Order: sequence, then structure tokens, then C-alpha cells
Amino acid sequence: MNVTKWLENNKDEIRSRVVRGITWYAATDVARFLGYSHPSRAVQRMLERNPKVFKGMTKIIKTMHSSGMIRTNLALSEEGVARLVERAQTLNAQALRAHSNEN
Repeated sequence: MNVTKWLENNKDEIRSRVVRGITWYAATDVARFLGYSHPSRAVQRMLERNPKVFKGMTKIIKTMHSSGMIRTNLALSEEGVARLVERAQTLNAQALRAHSNEN
């Protein structure tokens, strides 16, 4: 699956941040884009059920909100995003996998 191209095409909807040369993507944004109605919960369940699959592909990123509060977000590496898409059971994920297989 060409996750790089998919992420690039959807950069306005999926937040990302580069940390030490690695791009990390907001896990809830990816899950929301895949069509989960409760994206945070969906990601949490996926990680709890598949801890070995996602080992080394997640990171907690803290950011300063405009109000001055610090926000904590779970982020996925590009490989982590690909694994999430592979395991997701939503229609959007199925369509993405089908489109990736055509190319």
C-alpha cells in the first residue's frame, strides 16, 4: 500500500509533526478519516488488541494549544498508519485497500 501518497493527498485532514526526522501522524485523525465514529476509542482498542503489531510505531506527542494548555496526542509512524489501514474494518479502509491494490 502506498501510504505516503495517501497521506500526502490528505495532509489537510491529517495532522502531522516531524520529530527527529520522522513524520508522525495524529492517530485520531487517521481513524476519523477511515470512518470510525469514535476514532480515539477505535485506535485505543486496535493498539490494545495488537500490541506487538504496533510496537515502535506509536509516540505520544505533546503540543501547546492556543489557550496555553498542553495537549497530549497519540501519533503513528507511516508504517503504523499502514498497519492501522490494513486492520481497519471500515468502508473507507476497504476502499483505500482496493484502490492501493489497483496501482
